[in-house]
Amino acid sequence: MIKTITMFKKIENVDALLKFYIETIFPTIHQIPGVLCTDITKVYDVSPDIDQDVKGLDIIMETHFESEEVMNGLVFSKEGYELMSKATQVSGCEISFFVGKEKRFSGELTDDLRKTIAKIGYEE
Repeated sequence: MIKTITMFKKIENVDALLKFYIETIFPTIHQIPGVLCTDITKVYDVSPDIDQDVKGLDIIMETHFESEEVMNGLVFSKEGYELMSKATQVSGCEISFFVGKEKRFSGELTDDLRKTIAKIGYEE
């Protein structure tokens, strides 16, 4: 599975940003075939020695896609670019954007999980 990882740092208005994503962006992108889901994680500092590069990190959003083609079709489209541009206007913040290939493991390997792992190259 492939996903985008968007990190929001030093958000001026967290509620306004989340409202915009939940009411505007998610209903639009989740209608696209192959866009599976989005996870939102609100992050809190717990270490007094946190690195300055991540200090002020507020929200991490991960949107999961069935394929890289689906992701590229959204991320690099005119509509996708316009949605992301609007998001930065809702609330000032620093945004970092990443793409990741995800592999999920659990304590007990089921037959389905073994097949999936074999497809992605972690098990022969």
